[in-house]
Amino acid sequence: MALQQAIASLPQDFLFGVATSSYQIEGTRYGGCGPSHWDDFAAEPGRVSDGNDGSVACDHYHRFAEDLDLVSDGGFGAYRFSFSWPRLLPVTDQAANPDGVAFYD
Repeated sequence: MALQQAIASLPQDFLFGVATSSYQIEGTRYGGCGPSHWDDFAAEPGRVSDGNDGSVACDHYHRFAEDLDLVSDGGFGAYRFSFSWPRLLPVTDQAANPDGVAFYD
């Protein structure tokens, strides 16, 4: 009951939201994403349980429409996402990746 009281005490215009981290949900295997420091970190033995990596992650890259439906169906009023620089600029001093730009568009 304390949680419900706390929620009820918030201002009427208070927004509940969700947030994501690109490496943890998008995956890096698809869409021309370049390597990041997280790939290097995950590749070091003992850094990540069972040797997992972010190559597929939660596959938000292919499931973003479903994921955004979950945000909407959950009644959240805000969604903060991070974008992956390696997806946008796979080679930092080269042109932007058209697939990466299209994904975030």
